[in-house]
Amino acid sequence: MARDAANNTATATGVGVTVSNVTVALSAPAAGSMVSGTGVTVSATASANVTGVQFQAGGANLGAEATTAPYSISWNTTELRTARIR
Repeated sequence: MARDAANNTATATGVGVTVSNVTVALSAPAAGSMVSGTGVTVSATASANVTGVQFQAGGANLGAEATTAPYSISWNTTELRTARIR
């Protein structure tokens, strides 16, 4: 999920989402890759001034909202088993 300065939010069904003409795209891990274990870096880039990116898997937040670029988190995939990034 991405949030812009006006608090508009949207959830991506793939690897990118546009909120008020701002595109946020997943930059790691690569689309289609298999990830597992602890410490998997998940990161995203934004095309404009974004105030926060909330990473989710299966509708569940993967930690706190990332509020500074580059937007990233360290993900413990053992909480969800193995996941495929789409």
